[in-house]
Amino acid sequence: PAVPIINYKVEFSRFSNLFNALGPDDTSIVSGSPRALSSNLLQPGSYFARVFAANLAGYGEPSIYPATALATPIVPVAWDDTVTPAEGSVQPIQVGYLLRLTIRAYDGDITDEVNLMVDSDQGIPVEAMLQPLVNSGENGGAANVATRIFEMTPLAQQVGLRFQVCFRSRNSNLPIFILGPNIDIVRCIKIQVVRPELTWTGPSPNLSGLTPAEGTSFMTYPGCVVRIPIYANAQWYGVKFGYDVYVMEFNGTYTYSGKQVAGVEVAEPHPEAVISPSSYINMPNNYSWSGLLKYQPPVSLAGRNLKICLKASDEWGLDSIERCVLVTTGSCKACLKVGQTLNSLAAEYSTDWLQIWATNPRMGNPDARNLAGTLINLGLLYEARGGETVPELALQFFTSVDRVLESNPDFVDRSGGFEKAISRALVPNYMLCIIPPLCQMECPGGGSCYVRQPSKNKGFLA
Repeated sequence: PAVPIINYKVEFSRFSNLFNALGPDDTSIVSGSPRALSSNLLQPGSYFARVFAANLAGYGEPSIYPATALATPIVPVAWDDTVTPAEGSVQPIQVGYLLRLTIRAYDGDITDEVNLMVDSDQGIPVEAMLQPLVNSGENGGAANVATRIFEMTPLAQQVGLRFQVCFRSRNSNLPIFILGPNIDIVRCIKIQVVRPELTWTGPSPNLSGLTPAEGTSFMTYPGCVVRIPIYANAQWYGVKFGYDVYVMEFNGTYTYSGKQVAGVEVAEPHPEAVISPSSYINMPNNYSWSGLLKYQPPVSLAGRNLKICLKASDEWGLDSIERCVLVTTGSCKACLKVGQTLNSLAAEYSTDWLQIWATNPRMGNPDARNLAGTLINLGLLYEARGGETVPELALQFFTSVDRVLESNPDFVDRSGGFEKAISRALVPNYMLCIIPPLCQMECPGGGSCYVRQPSKNKGFLA
């Protein structure tokens, strides 16, 4: 007669048939009469089952079988929240930059295959795309994980818009009556194409060298350099700096002159920035941008009052902010430029080096080279009583009409040209630069004075 089986012992080893790392829940024993066994709770995945049968003499040699631990049918496909954005979350992105999101779903049943798609009711925005489906396995499965990459680079016309994109995932439980129904899950996220948020940085009572306040006044002279720091904060976007220039007319109003003016240049970033290009006001994705506007007015802008409007705009030109400062370029004084001599400075103002040297007694030895930026007196400022004309002033100060107008290019421009400036009567309190040829005048015997030719003494370095 057959020897009765007293009991069965079954050991489960995950992924390996060596059975060398068994835990307390990996072994189950059942009596021989039922001839059926329910294991302890196992994690879903692939296993090897080693089955022993025992009689009164003990356990015999085991048999090894491949086995699969399936998920319970009531557990549907689920989102992988470690990489997939949360339901209803808002994903900000700026124009021209790539937004890249990983969307992933998985099924605890390793025999299932998971699909992942965009919900057809919502679709995806223009300039967005979904990379092809990539299936992979988890816990011994072959295709129970589905991954797709969503990418979008917004256009300028999409700024300020918010899009909703919904993703749908589905498993393939077959047959349905054994492993449960095919269940769809949907996750929707929002994509916000953010607007630029620009603000000026400065002025500040705690830190000097920031953007000057609206309406700040600067005084300069031809050849001198005015340095105006520019700082702006921008959330999400890069910043570019520029300027517009307006010129004051006789009546005090300003006329637009353009975006490019002689002697003006903008350096980006500021060569000696006092703020690092990191977050200045402790906001996420908010950065400080710097620049330096340098203005070295030429002789042609002597006497002009300018309104320079500093502009900060995002890199796409979607938005901009403006702050205006006032710059007055005086006349009858000038700064020496790099490498400039008294002789070349005198040539700009139709005078000679001796005239300049004589009106600047502190200059010392005319042979010495003066540093760039040294402020030089050129002549005198005449304040009009009202009604005078340039020819009258030229006669009064022993000079010529041409030299008076050359020293006052602002008067010529405001008058509408050279010819109109000759006949235009001066308004009261208007200031004109007069450079009388003092060193060229001779009045022999105390009689009538006359102007001799300019000195060309080559003995001095000029």
